[in-house]
Amino acid sequence: MRLMSGAVRPLRQSIVSASGCIKIDVPENTVRPVALLDSPQLASTCDDVITSGGGRDNITWVLQGVTTGFHLIDKGVQTKLRTIAKAFSKSQSLILTISSELLVDVFQAGFTQIQAQLSITNVFGDTSTQSNFVIMTSQPYPTVIILANKTLSVNRRDKLELHGDGQSACAMGVIKFKWTYLSDANIKADRITFALDNKVIKIPPYTLLAVSATESLA
Repeated sequence: MRLMSGAVRPLRQSIVSASGCIKIDVPENTVRPVALLDSPQLASTCDDVITSGGGRDNITWVLQGVTTGFHLIDKGVQTKLRTIAKAFSKSQSLILTISSELLVDVFQAGFTQIQAQLSITNVFGDTSTQSNFVIMTSQPYPTVIILANKTLSVNRRDKLELHGDGQSACAMGVIKFKWTYLSDANIKADRITFALDNKVIKIPPYTLLAVSATESLA
């Protein structure tokens, strides 16, 4: 840390100093980290799996194979998963990619799922952890995500714009997107006219209902 010139004065002298010693205490109310994790629920072994995280401070990834609710011990496959997790942890990347080649190895070893875990730790040692399970299948299965937090707080007078993304399974054809708008569990077909194209939907101001209502997009 470099001190600003002319900003520090020694206690027993009146001269201005550009260097000095200041005790920095831990703040009373620290901002605790919050780990966010988004990954497909189902993935084809012929596609790469991309898991994206969110948060600040130090990042730690953990990957392991799972079947029927138990963690199998397969040194070769588990070692490959740990190596990938360590590499992305070292690079402090919030996007972790598992190649289709490794997915095939994991699937053939008898695993049915991969557990991805993201931990965010701040400088005070506070940690937040989030984990997801990705079910693997040998069948082509497209993946799609909404690029936003699962829960959003918005003001009715503001316009809401959401973007979706996805990929076709095993590079088979072009993926098509269709939005579904629900209000208190009821589908509102007229709201889909707000979708500008396959990937983007823009909801005008004052379209959303009062705070007591539950509205969702899929």
